[in-house]
Amino acid sequence: MLKEHGGALAPWNELAAGRGCPFCTPRPDASDYLYFICKLSVSSLYLARKQAYRGTCAIIYDPSHATRPSELAPDQWQHFCADAWTAESAVSRAFGPDHVNLACLGNTVPHLHMGIIPRYRSDPRWGRPIWTSEDEISISASDAECEDLARQLRACVPGEETAHIPPGWHTVTPRIVVTDPPALVTFVQAVFHATGEFDPQKPTVLSIGDSKLMVSGTVGRASREAFLYVYVPEIEPVYRRALQHGAKSIEGPLTTPYGDRRCMVEDPWGNWWQIATYGASVAGPRMHAQGGDEHE
Repeated sequence: MLKEHGGALAPWNELAAGRGCPFCTPRPDASDYLYFICKLSVSSLYLARKQAYRGTCAIIYDPSHATRPSELAPDQWQHFCADAWTAESAVSRAFGPDHVNLACLGNTVPHLHMGIIPRYRSDPRWGRPIWTSEDEISISASDAECEDLARQLRACVPGEETAHIPPGWHTVTPRIVVTDPPALVTFVQAVFHATGEFDPQKPTVLSIGDSKLMVSGTVGRASREAFLYVYVPEIEPVYRRALQHGAKSIEGPLTTPYGDRRCMVEDPWGNWWQIATYGASVAGPRMHAQGGDEHE
C-alpha cells in the first residue's frame, strides 16, 4: 500500500532513527502516496493513493517517531488501537467491504502506522493476501477521486461528520430578515422565551429549546418572511402571548390527524409561526384528515 514514495528514501537505519522519515510530523495533506482525511486521538487518518482495494487507508502515529508498539507507553498503544478501531469502523460503514485487513508492518517506512485494507469478494485476490508474487495491482486515484473517498470516510468518523458545524448548531438554521430586527428579537423572546440578545454588529442568534434562529436587518438585502414550525410544551400560553405582542391568529388551537396539537399566528413582520406540541390527547377542534384545513 505504501511502497510508492514521492522521492528516494533515506537508508532504513536512518529512517528507523527518525532521520528523513516521511511519516514524522509535519506531513503534507496530499502527496504522491497519501491523502489526508482527518485527525484522530493519537494518529492521523490518510487515504492511500493506490486504490486497488477501494477505501484503502492508513493511520500514522503523530506524537513522536516510533517504529513498533513496544516503544510506546501502554496508554499510547491503547489510544492507537482505538484509532485503528475508529478507522476500520469508518471504512466498513462507508464502503461495506466483505472483510478488512489490518497491517502494521513498517518494512519500507519504519514509523508506526497501520494499513486498513477493505477486501471485496469481487477483488482479484479474494481469499488470499494482497501481497503475493503476482504482478502488483496498481490503481492510483486523482485528487478529485481521493477527495470523494475522503469525504465519504469523514462522514463516518465520529465527530468528523459534524466537525464543520459549530457546537450547539444543527445542519439547517432558519434566518429571518426584517426591517426592525430589535423588535422581532423582543417578540421572539417574549412569545417563545427565547434566549440571546440583539447584536447590532452581526446576525442575532436566538435559542428556542434545542434550536437556533438567526435574525438580521435589511442592510444589503430585502426583508424575507419565514414560515416556522415550533414545538413547545403547551401551545395555548404561547398562542396567547403571541396575540398579546401584536400577532394575528391564522389558525386557532386544534388537533391534527397526525397527533400534533397546533395553532398558527402571523407576526407583525409577516412571518408565520405554527406552534405545536407532539402527541397531545387534548379535547378540542380537530382537523379533518381530508380537505379539513388549507394550512395543513
